[in-house]
Amino acid sequence: MLLTFASGGRERGEVTMRRLLVGLILALVGSVMIIGPADAKEPKDPKKAKREITAAYECLLSGSLNYTIDQKLACVDRVDDDPALLALATEIQQAQAAAAAIAETDIKKIKFKNDKVATVDYELVVGDMELEGIAPRGFAVLVKDGSKKVWKVSALTFCQLTQLARADVAAAGPCAPILAADKP
Repeated sequence: MLLTFASGGRERGEVTMRRLLVGLILALVGSVMIIGPADAKEPKDPKKAKREITAAYECLLSGSLNYTIDQKLACVDRVDDDPALLALATEIQQAQAAAAAIAETDIKKIKFKNDKVATVDYELVVGDMELEGIAPRGFAVLVKDGSKKVWKVSALTFCQLTQLARADVAAAGPCAPILAADKP
């Protein structure tokens, strides 16, 4: 096949350099969309990671475990390091104690964005009723906790859940910058 830089008067069988480049770029973009970015890798043991992520979500959201607020917040990234987030979480927990006591979570799907971040599709369950479509898309993050790495519910997910109980957290307070950044 003959490659030319000509823009007009192309003969049959000729391909312009421009068309070739456009085709190459489209092929590369298409392969990235199909395969995904090169850094989108799963953790070494994805089954173990999914179990740990599920446990972190249950730790935070399961009333049947009868965890204290401190135990629940130990499962959330950045909350124990931020006194303002801790105070907000305590306030919300106290205000929503009755619902929290009968709340559960139903994990639908966990998908790894990379080896340190996962998206979590889940539903909130209160009593025997699944509150379909209420829960925001969740995230889990792998963080260093002392000498080991553990999966925790992201601060973004925590703030999005808090916003369900108190809409004003998006405008001011410790969750406002987390919600504005919109990153796990």
